[in-house]
Amino acid sequence: MGLSLEKHYGIRCLYNYWGTNELKEDSTVYKKLKKLEMEFTERDPYKLTARQFQIIARKT
Repeated sequence: MGLSLEKHYGIRCLYNYWGTNELKEDSTVYKKLKKLEMEFTERDPYKLTARQFQIIARKT
């Protein structure tokens, strides 16, 4: 295909699967979840559980 993989990110690795919406509306809980999401986005195996992926590739 003429592409090389540069980066692979997982998006929404944790947020969709953890807790209730009521808990997520708490600002302290939301900040902690957001921090964890940012840490998990590039880490295996967490990024593989993501709801969505972002793939960055370059032409070779």
